[in-house]
Amino acid sequence: MKLFSRFLIAFFVLNMCLIFFLILEINYVEASSGSSGEVVHLQSPINIQSPVELVAAIVRFTTVAIGLIAVAAMIYAGILYFTSGGNEEQAGKAKKTITYAIVGLIVVILSYVIINTLINAIGG
Repeated sequence: MKLFSRFLIAFFVLNMCLIFFLILEINYVEASSGSSGEVVHLQSPINIQSPVELVAAIVRFTTVAIGLIAVAAMIYAGILYFTSGGNEEQAGKAKKTITYAIVGLIVVILSYVIINTLINAIGG
């Protein structure tokens, strides 16, 4: 469980860094090419124009990441269950992990629906 909590903290810190860099987005970069002095404009690939779009992008990224983690947990639990070999403790641990992963997926899907509904109501 300590490993999972460390992973969750690291994931949270990574998301906060992502948010920080998305907020400090630069729309255009100017670069001069050599001695000719020609200026080249490069557009940023991040196309976020408002805070609502920023929140929507963060929600999408986080939802996909947590969904992948839940699917990976279900796969791990399935392998754990099939390799339990009659060990009730290991089979019980696998069943709990599957249950928690399913509950996690349901929570993520519901939160995604709620947050997207709020974003659409605000005008994103």
